[in-house]
Amino acid sequence: MASSINQYIQGCIIRLLIESKQVITCLTGSSKPRDISRISSQSMIDGVIKREMITLTVQDILDIALVSKWWFTVVRQRSKIVFNGHLNMIKILESIQSSNIYSLCSSQYIQTLKWSFKDNHHKQSSSSFIDGNELIRQLPNLKTINFKCQSYINLPAMQALKTIQKEYPHMNIHIDTKFVLKDIRGFPIDSLEISKWSKYFNGGFTPNSVSLSTNVFKSIRSDGGYEESFIEMVKDLQPHTLRLSIDTWKGQIHLNQDTLLQHISPTIRHLEIRQDYIEFFYLKRIVRSDLYRCLESLKVIIDPSKLQVQINLGGGLGNGPFNKVLMDDWIESCNNIRNNTTLKRLHLTLGCDPSQLENVEIFQMAFDSIWSGRNKTQPVSSVNIDYLCLENMSVMMTPKLWDTFSHCKSITKLLLEDSLFDEMVPYLSNLISTNSTITVLSINGNYLKWSIELEQAFKSNQTITMLDVGYNQFHKDAYSFLSSLIDTNIQYLFLSDGFNFEDDIAPFLTESKSTKEIYW
Repeated sequence: MASSINQYIQGCIIRLLIESKQVITCLTGSSKPRDISRISSQSMIDGVIKREMITLTVQDILDIALVSKWWFTVVRQRSKIVFNGHLNMIKILESIQSSNIYSLCSSQYIQTLKWSFKDNHHKQSSSSFIDGNELIRQLPNLKTINFKCQSYINLPAMQALKTIQKEYPHMNIHIDTKFVLKDIRGFPIDSLEISKWSKYFNGGFTPNSVSLSTNVFKSIRSDGGYEESFIEMVKDLQPHTLRLSIDTWKGQIHLNQDTLLQHISPTIRHLEIRQDYIEFFYLKRIVRSDLYRCLESLKVIIDPSKLQVQINLGGGLGNGPFNKVLMDDWIESCNNIRNNTTLKRLHLTLGCDPSQLENVEIFQMAFDSIWSGRNKTQPVSSVNIDYLCLENMSVMMTPKLWDTFSHCKSITKLLLEDSLFDEMVPYLSNLISTNSTITVLSINGNYLKWSIELEQAFKSNQTITMLDVGYNQFHKDAYSFLSSLIDTNIQYLFLSDGFNFEDDIAPFLTESKSTKEIYW
């Protein structure tokens, strides 16, 4: 019996039937399968690669349905509709094709409405939106509305959703919105008038779930506090996902997190703060299970240099000993993370130059105790963190922490990015060869040299299925590196420039039985 071809070639053949000539270049090597240099956060969290859905035109659907009774039945019973722009009856009729002579799709089956807005729709007035009664007449079995708005918060659209929610309380409304307050040149714009929030939503508007991503600099006062209108919006929406980018066109402003923490929902599940460090006093509160009982993922910047007392060195200020009160906050933060039963994903970035830090043993020990459980009151760690990303955190990579990671059973996705040196390769090799729970590993951005130790470690590992080695120097020993992966279970491999398709990657793909995708 002939041996089966490897999964990479199988995948290309299948996609060739669907995507036509888009995959031909992938097989010939004349272009990359995908222009990506590192693993996306969502891919790392899920451990799988998610592809974009292939868009079929209405005519494509009709052509297939007219010659396939099975496909005709499938299409006619579809339960979701998707469209952009302001919501009105004509749009709905066009989307479900009730007005088409073929009467292909029936509105009776529609249960989910996916509604999205582009930038050029943001000025629509509230009168251009369908009301709840009209919507239900067109879609009598509608149960869920997923609203997505990029670049602007469309207040009239949100008001329409509020009206629908009031008239039909059983309706599940989910909002995913991202708005920015700068134009493409970086200057502030006035299209988003958050000050009108209270006018539109007097009495509040809290959907079933909200994902809110924003650059909030125009909603921050000069003292780092929030404008009341922005706080009102957060209080009303009660987002389960909140991503804040704090960079400003005027310069860096350190955010006063106290006001925000007072008003975000205790059931928030995902919190991310970028371009600004979080003070340990607030960090220890965020990771307390009794205060934020549903928190699943946290992505923040920490700055240990803020723990150190500034002293006069004669020629200028320098870092002195650690402030005991602030250090106690960090230790408590680590204790709370270790005891948190809901936190599953943690992404920490060091917000200062590691070389500026001195006498950091206590700081390191507190962090190590999260996983090792080396604590007088709790000798065994109960941490549930499955996904851990450490960025620019070389200061944390002590021999004790490496040993802890080698035996840790909770972490299955580990990202050590811009955090390693060549001197740490023996520890990394030991981790790869001994840990049997890590399935996703990223060592992106460390510029490590390939070594015999790493070669032996990868050859012995059978648990890693997704590997990112971008921005290292492995391409200089491409044959040795790729040869060490042939008999492993790696399905998704992320490389960086320097690898040659014909000389390096193509021979590897012909021998590997597990690799499904390579990105470089």
